[in-house]
Amino acid sequence: MTCAFTEEHYKEIVRAFLSAGYRFTCFSSPEAGRPHRIVMRHDVDLSLREALRMARIEAEMGISAVYHVMVTSDAYNPATGGSRAIIEELRSLGHHVGLHVDAKALFGDGDGRPDAGEALLSLFSLARLELGTLDSFSWHRPLTHGMLDGLPEGRLPAHLPPDAHAMSQSGVFVTRTDSRRVWRTGCVCSEVPSFEGQPLQLVIHPIWWTTRPATRSEVLRAYLAAEGEAAEDYLCGNLAFVSRRDGRLIIEGE
Repeated sequence: MTCAFTEEHYKEIVRAFLSAGYRFTCFSSPEAGRPHRIVMRHDVDLSLREALRMARIEAEMGISAVYHVMVTSDAYNPATGGSRAIIEELRSLGHHVGLHVDAKALFGDGDGRPDAGEALLSLFSLARLELGTLDSFSWHRPLTHGMLDGLPEGRLPAHLPPDAHAMSQSGVFVTRTDSRRVWRTGCVCSEVPSFEGQPLQLVIHPIWWTTRPATRSEVLRAYLAAEGEAAEDYLCGNLAFVSRRDGRLIIEGE
């Protein structure tokens, strides 16, 4: 087994957990936190298209995952027609959708604010409108989630879905993450036997997992190129004086 951030190795990791007796679940399930249960959590930081690519792979393998989507991202808009179609397909494939909260985008750079609870409640109202029923939520750049620490006791909004970060911190799960395209304790595939059935949360960022081996720089440059193509598609579809010819973008008047 060759460790790499590729689709093929991702499949090998899933197979290793299945062979070890693990079953995949979601945060809101009563099974979460039980032995031999694993939550595959995807933090969708950059691209819903990349999330859908991974979701289709998982569905082919017969497993379900949880996709945490932002509603305050500068990288994508979950309210567009194309994004709504992706989110609908995620659910049709048997996956669950949650909210990825960027506290910095919501609260700014302050150390906390007295209306943080109300702001968070408004965010969840927007998320339910755009994303539908939420399985759970997680914090983007989790060190910033302490912005809520200054809330008076009892001020945190009630009726929030499960907090994936809090469940990890409280010991409900053993957590491993591919953040920044690095496994901090080595590739998780090598740890499967040592977990011995402990309940797990794997935090995956879909953008990092590619069809062929690639460097982190190559992955991000490919993402930027794809976003540029998407912007060109938008221009061609909305401006009569913009078109493509022989693979080139043509803007009348140039």
